[in-house]
Amino acid sequence: MTPKPIHVQIREAREAKGWSQNELGRQSGMTGKAIWRIETGANTTIQTVEKLAAAMGARFDGVIHYDASQEKNELLEAARMLPPELAGLGARILKSLPRVSPSARGILLSWLALDETE
Repeated sequence: MTPKPIHVQIREAREAKGWSQNELGRQSGMTGKAIWRIETGANTTIQTVEKLAAAMGARFDGVIHYDASQEKNELLEAARMLPPELAGLGARILKSLPRVSPSARGILLSWLALDETE
């Protein structure tokens, strides 16, 4: 199977992380506009791809490998440590963490049995 083009891999890894282009730019020392250009197919260097992968906690060996399960496991572990009386606080904390991917947010919410509208 042929790997997806690198600009598609970058976009998909960024989206899996739940980050905006501006956030990836901040985390990698680039601008959101530079990320947009890369994600729309502009030429880039291997060093830039490695820098973006590292900023997302991914590995690059010709293909970007992003494993969201580590982030999910960390969130689940954090949720297990919250006492029940802090459930409402947990919902407010989640709202303050924009970089938490939607899937990880869902896992944590279901673990805590929270209504995110609290």
